Amino acid sequence: MPFLQPATANYFGFIPVTGNGVEAQINAYPVSSSEGAIAAGDLCVMTSRNTVKTASSASGSATAIMVIGVAAQAFAANAGSTTITNTNKCLIYDSPGQLFAISDSSSGAVGSSGIGLSYFVSGTGVTGSTGVNATLQRSVMAISGAVQASSGGQVMIVGLHPVENNVYATGATGTANVRKWIVSLRTHMFQPAASVDLLTT
Repeated sequence: MPFLQPATANYFGFIPVTGNGVEAQINAYPVSSSEGAIAAGDLCVMTSRNTVKTASSASGSATAIMVIGVAAQAFAANAGSTTITNTNKCLIYDSPGQLFAISDSSSGAVGSSGIGLSYFVSGTGVTGSTGVNATLQRSVMAISGAVQASSGGQVMIVGLHPVENNVYATGATGTANVRKWIVSLRTHMFQPAASVDLLTT
């Protein structure tokens, strides 16, 4: 996977990884015609209309809100519909047991003491980022290592990704201290079946 480079300040959102006895599960969720773009790898939340949107466009800039999963595809802005059809749905990794790889950021490295703790996700990427990687239509969300939360954070650090070869950051900031982590979604919510196309068994 080209994104998994050790000690490198590259940002790619969430990538599913195997483990924990869970296989990747993808289901299709409707998107409203008024929603902005969803990038592959974006953390996604449910709206009051049972449609989905990226957590970065949610109230509170993706703070302590419940999430449904991670976008498995890019979905263009305003490409949804006011009526649910087969063409206005975004594929979401939505298993509550799914593990993901994600990067921390140069403005907030997690460090060796972060394993088992809960963290918030930077909804619009990291310092200096303008959001989605326009070339790849890929998320640039990252763990905000500077915003550790005893409760309410969206992700929990499971461990340092093996690509880092057990070399932890030596400081809290700086590009040389960026690391890849394996995380679980801590604030996952289940969805009503009526609002979802179940694609897996």
